[in-house]
Amino acid sequence: MQTLERLQSVFQDDVLTGQLQLVSALGRQGKVSPSQGIEIYQNAYRLRLIETLKDTFEHTALYLGDSWFESACLDYIQSHPSENHNIGFFGQQFPDFLHAHYPKDPDIGELALIDWRLRRAFDGPDEQALELGVLADLSPSDWDFVIFRFVPTLLCHPLQSNAVAIWQAINAP
Repeated sequence: MQTLERLQSVFQDDVLTGQLQLVSALGRQGKVSPSQGIEIYQNAYRLRLIETLKDTFEHTALYLGDSWFESACLDYIQSHPSENHNIGFFGQQFPDFLHAHYPKDPDIGELALIDWRLRRAFDGPDEQALELGVLADLSPSDWDFVIFRFVPTLLCHPLQSNAVAIWQAINAP
């Protein structure tokens, strides 16, 4: 008899890899065969990840169109299995993936990078907000010693394409 932990591990492998190792350990329950049941989980898993990528990379998805975007998502899911318990981080490598797969179209990976960075901008550590009153209370001599710090989530990345203009055009009402 297999342990629950082993069954869960084999089930996860089946869902992630498309294999059907667990079929022999399962008995038929109702109208759905064990292989059909695992295939349902496999499809649901991939659809959920595509849905997550589409939500995170909304502008990129609109730019590429459903068919092209979903095809890229399936390739990404196959080559980058989820390793984080937070599904929100699943697309972390998606911009690099798109850049590598479409090197002649840097706008695609860069558009995805903008989507990713904007989505993650609010996930950083808290920081004290600068209040206008604090600045107003500074004397002219204090300004020699004022140092401004960017928020911890600020990231700069040089772009080669017009991805910002594309993102803005897609975002325009």
